[in-house]
Amino acid sequence: MDGADGLPASVAIHRLQEVLLWLGERGFHFPPPGPVSIGQRVRRLLSADPSAEWSMEQVAHETATSVPTLRRKLAMEGVAFRELLHDVRMSHALALLENTDVPVLHVALATGYASASRFSARFRARFGYLPTDIRGQNRGRRR
Repeated sequence: MDGADGLPASVAIHRLQEVLLWLGERGFHFPPPGPVSIGQRVRRLLSADPSAEWSMEQVAHETATSVPTLRRKLAMEGVAFRELLHDVRMSHALALLENTDVPVLHVALATGYASASRFSARFRARFGYLPTDIRGQNRGRRR
């Protein structure tokens, strides 16, 4: 059966498996599916709109928990809310920079930063490169 883009399902599955194998080679490991942790639920929620002005109160409401319970459960997983939010935003920013030609200011806005300079500083602190460095590396690959 072909997908919407005309790609046979078997080829699509093969391509997906190839990506997963490459990720495994790079050190990424995928645990077997199990119950979804609160950290995973929060990450999914934040990923749905990385530019939103998320608060613990809002996320607690969306996950049907109280703020203290949310904070405690995240702490049990070894993560803080702000760390999750920062990680989601930076991951989204990296994907935008690698896969689009959207200006850096627009990437900053799409990831919850009102200032391109503040975004660039945070990006560099997280990845060790400026957003413009990522763009320079990818220009040659896209041509």
